Amino acid sequence: MKNIALFYIKYLLYWVVIQSFFRIIFVFSYPSLISELGFMDKLRIFSHGLPLDLSLVGYIMILPTLILLLFSGFKFNILPPFFKIYTLIILPAIILLSITNIVTYEYWNTPIDKSIFDYLNTPGDTVSSLNTWFLIVLILICILLFYLFGFVFYRILFNKHWKDYKPSWLYSLVFIIVLPALIIPIRGGFGMPINTGVGYFHVNSFANHAAINPVWNVFYTITESESMDFQFNILSNTEVEEIIANLHYSSDGNSPAYVMPGSNVVVILLESFSQAMIQHWEGDQEVIPAFNRLIPEGIFFSNFYATGTMTDRGLAAIISGYPALSRTCIFRYERKLNDLSFLTRDLESHGYSSTFIYGGDIDFAHIRSYMVTAGFDNILTENDFSTNIKRSNWGVPDEYVLQRLIEECDQSTQPFFNVCLTLSSHSPFDVPMDPVFEETSHKMSFYNSAFYTDKCLGEFFSQAKMKEWWENTLIVLLADHGSRICSQVDYGQSRFHIPMLWIGGALNKTGIVVDKYSSQTDFPKTLLNQLNINPSIEYKYSKDILDSTTASFAQYTFPQGFGFVNDSTYIVYHYPTNGFINLQEFKFTQDTLVGLAYMQSVITDFINR
Repeated sequence: MKNIALFYIKYLLYWVVIQSFFRIIFVFSYPSLISELGFMDKLRIFSHGLPLDLSLVGYIMILPTLILLLFSGFKFNILPPFFKIYTLIILPAIILLSITNIVTYEYWNTPIDKSIFDYLNTPGDTVSSLNTWFLIVLILICILLFYLFGFVFYRILFNKHWKDYKPSWLYSLVFIIVLPALIIPIRGGFGMPINTGVGYFHVNSFANHAAINPVWNVFYTITESESMDFQFNILSNTEVEEIIANLHYSSDGNSPAYVMPGSNVVVILLESFSQAMIQHWEGDQEVIPAFNRLIPEGIFFSNFYATGTMTDRGLAAIISGYPALSRTCIFRYERKLNDLSFLTRDLESHGYSSTFIYGGDIDFAHIRSYMVTAGFDNILTENDFSTNIKRSNWGVPDEYVLQRLIEECDQSTQPFFNVCLTLSSHSPFDVPMDPVFEETSHKMSFYNSAFYTDKCLGEFFSQAKMKEWWENTLIVLLADHGSRICSQVDYGQSRFHIPMLWIGGALNKTGIVVDKYSSQTDFPKTLLNQLNINPSIEYKYSKDILDSTTASFAQYTFPQGFGFVNDSTYIVYHYPTNGFINLQEFKFTQDTLVGLAYMQSVITDFINR
């Protein structure tokens, strides 16, 4: 009896120690982030993370406890082989998810959750941010860890306690008590069920993220996805409708006509471009000099925001005027796409042809299904480029993609609506150019890739200005999302603050700076009004930025909440802690109510589609 009881306790601690091991590795993988914390705060990472570790271990121990309860008294010895097989199944899953969390945090700036599975249908793109040798090293590390933890289990735990095992129904009496008792660590105690809020204890996002158990978080977000993503009912429906109606109020005829009706429209989505790079110098070199030179030649929107943190969110906002959700994207719900508004369809009804160009895998993150639903006439991907072009990790470098955009504009039936998505400034920033900035950090590598894309932009405009279609074309430069390197926290304004510039021969006025707060969701209505086109379906969450009567505000989401900013207020709401994390205390004012109502309206709209 003593041997089995000791084995059970050690087996439980075995899984707890593994969770702590990976938390230590995670923390020391980001020395620059952990250095901002004091010694006690570092210890609090582990104390706040322990409840989630125990909750995960509680789930892991359910089946072993049940097996011990049911089979401890039988003479045929099913228990030893069960524990071997069970451990060999659970261990690789924990290792893979934990290592994935350590690696992806550099790019996502948040613990992994159920969204990791959204990208498994395109595994090649999912690992594109990693070079081949690094990927090989990761695989070897996983194998080594599997061998190490397997050795500890088999040699230290298993052999020592199962050699002299003798069946007895007394064990069942013990484990019939232990089994229901597992509900205590699983729920995190005797109160309300545990959630990720227990890991949030510090103003530093990294400290909070390090406390979150990534394996627990993945399965928690899977099992609780509907309630986590969609239940946000702080205000009454009447209050929300009234606030949204006032927020989206506009008086027709208040937009200056800057664009010639019937103009061609070219949209270039710049991967990860951030407002922080505008007019920014590193040493004696501008990061994006070509873009900066173009600003006086067009209309620049200086307080423009991305609606989310990923490309799919940006595309849905720019083409459909649909805001981002925190933990999912409407891209992944094909049946909901049919009811969306689409710039493509509205422009097509007025004689526009359309082309979408992307030098990567169009099946990544459901982009193809969205573009097909949107009704693009032509969808060009990496397969439509010469095999002689040397690819980067993500696909065809920007110089070739932008050259293809020139060619498509030459061949397109006018008026045309051509959209191009760049990729070279996506991590791991492998661009076909000698470094301009010394690559001493992740930021400098990003700046090099941005400089390359900017150089390609300069070459694009040098050619475009010589084309016949230039005089009748509006070219829009904006980012698909911002860059995490511009903010120390995952919810910071600077991470979502992106540039938007309108330029081209179709503009009748230039040198304008628009400082109204706006976001990607506002692009469709602003563009259509400039083209004198009435949308076939209302862009519910889009406003005309150039209309003097529309409200000045922008909304964005991150995995754990959302931000709302206008001329007088900036709020960030945090789902795990059910409160504002940039206010001293939770208090309702008119501006905070607007931010809450906006997000509640978006979530309700998504559910009902």
